[in-house]
Amino acid sequence: RSGLLGAQSHTLRQHTPDSPAARSGLLGARLKAVVAYPKAGAAEATRRFPVVVLCNSWVMNWWEYAVKQQEWAAAGYVVLMYVARGWWESEGEVTAAGPLEVDDARRVLDTVETRAADWHADPSRIATAGVSYGGGLAVLTAAADSRVTAAVSLSGWGNINRALAGQGAPNLFWYEVLKLSGSPWVGMGRLSKSVSPHFRAILAGNRSEEVVGWCRTRSPEAHLQDLCGGGRATPVLLSNNAEDRLFAPDAALLYRQALHGAGCRVETMIHEGIHAMAELPGMLGFSDAVATSSPLWSRVLAFLDANLKPGAAPPPPPPPALSFQLRQPEASVFKNYVPVYLDFDSWPSPRVQPSSYRLRGDALAPPQARDVAAPSPPPKAEECTRRLAYGPDTGFSGGAPLHTALGRGVAREVSRNVPPRLSPPQVPLLSPFVSAAAGVQIKSYRRAINSSSAALFVAPPQAAPLRVCGIPNATFHASSSMDRFQLAARVFSMAPNGELELLSFGARDVWHRGPDPPYLRPDDVRDNWDVPAGGAGEVVVRMAALCTDVPAGNAVALGLSLHDPTRAAANSDVALRVDVGCCGASALWLPVVGASGGAAL
Repeated sequence: RSGLLGAQSHTLRQHTPDSPAARSGLLGARLKAVVAYPKAGAAEATRRFPVVVLCNSWVMNWWEYAVKQQEWAAAGYVVLMYVARGWWESEGEVTAAGPLEVDDARRVLDTVETRAADWHADPSRIATAGVSYGGGLAVLTAAADSRVTAAVSLSGWGNINRALAGQGAPNLFWYEVLKLSGSPWVGMGRLSKSVSPHFRAILAGNRSEEVVGWCRTRSPEAHLQDLCGGGRATPVLLSNNAEDRLFAPDAALLYRQALHGAGCRVETMIHEGIHAMAELPGMLGFSDAVATSSPLWSRVLAFLDANLKPGAAPPPPPPPALSFQLRQPEASVFKNYVPVYLDFDSWPSPRVQPSSYRLRGDALAPPQARDVAAPSPPPKAEECTRRLAYGPDTGFSGGAPLHTALGRGVAREVSRNVPPRLSPPQVPLLSPFVSAAAGVQIKSYRRAINSSSAALFVAPPQAAPLRVCGIPNATFHASSSMDRFQLAARVFSMAPNGELELLSFGARDVWHRGPDPPYLRPDDVRDNWDVPAGGAGEVVVRMAALCTDVPAGNAVALGLSLHDPTRAAANSDVALRVDVGCCGASALWLPVVGASGGAAL
């Protein structure tokens, strides 16, 4: 009977690829694996069940998916969870989702075929799935092996360069977390010596052909033809979190567009919370009942049923292309609140229109006068250029940024590769964790802004609530006193008393001027600034995707500085100056939801 579970623990001997090093035994690895499957009775001896192959997250072990294995086996799936090479009991070294890990995953599929009779498995119906590291490998495996008929990526990535150094601004905190947690002395993994030099190169703005190729190999977006082309159109479920600073929500939406454009069938969900937070309650067995009534795991199971059990039940209505959780003030892991999602049948959606707020002096000119209480005043002639000086003390941080040994270690690690006088990294760990755990937003104030190193442009107060859902962008007409610089942009909802609630932020580093190198492909991240030395041009800063409301009476505000404490700055010279045009050439673009709103789940 399918309700009775069988479970086995295995050590999988992985076959090695046909290469001299492989034939010498240098690349093979024994992997830890656990399988759970329905136990067929005598009357069902020939019945075969679809298969879900799960891979561990970074630093996690086989027990990560123990609850899901039992739940899904009871639902009629053979669920094999394996531990990728270099982690815990699995042999080998971690090469960060490289070709060796993908080849290992293909050998896991071989094992499923070999043991199909023992496990009552149907190897013609296989899905790969995982969280974080496992989510990225799930899609890479699906691209590499046509035996995979569907893939689920939860808190995963589409482009590893965009994750580690989005818009050329390297991610300080997550760089150190990934490096340290994979160190052998921590005892959870054995990071290959080949990985850290590539991490350091990315952190230092190195965009050499070798570094780009290393990132490309590990990026699902570089393998879209294999995954989506040739008639495959592999179904993919993507789920990411709005406060994730590693695999950010804006990158997830760009990933979604790349998959959709290549021909894959894509479902996408964006939830509130930090990295892997939406997944955690269900992995602990709480699923849709405790902490939040999250629809995530029920959507995952529905996705598996639709693609691995076709015809088993009447087909449900087609799922939305994108479900985006609306940010709610009461949201907290300590409260059993009902989350609200906006559903969009297509993305980009005709219900979401980009609205531009032009920089006019120290104000933001609203896109439509009917949306605001009063028009913005005309700028004064002397305010048409705003000069910013480099400085880490901007007043935007809110709360207490932590000067940590972790951050100082990053500075020492890259001191030989980055410009001198790298600012002491501030790693603001508190804000996203406090916000996610307690539903408390960390705020700053207009009066605290340092006017020499930061600028704040404020729109008139909203006459009616404003709903924003999508990716905000800021476009600046800028010139710099030095070739390298960083522009950090932040969008706020400003209360009448000057209190600033951070809605979204992003940073853009300019490391190289001139055209992009010829070896870049369309799917590669492009972050050169094609402006001659001493010249002026457009700098676009993409910010994290969001779905939130700006209440009536509050004003949209745009903050700008040359320093983001979470990102390595291309230049931290105190003599750096950047001029930004504010007579209409620069603008904030917000994705505004029309009056039709969105349906709640």
